[in-house]
Amino acid sequence: MPDIIIEYNSYYAILSTLVAVITTAVAALMASYGELRETPANLLRLKVPKPGKRILSER
Repeated sequence: MPDIIIEYNSYYAILSTLVAVITTAVAALMASYGELRETPANLLRLKVPKPGKRILSER
């Protein structure tokens, strides 16, 4: 049985890994920046449920 030869282009592997890491880091920075702009008191308050929705303890 002949050997299986897999061609592996390291340029594309490194490039795709860098793109994935950069996009994940940018998304995390944007999310954390939005939370850091809030005041601590607002972050500790409970979120108001949408109209018509009930939480489990209200039933």
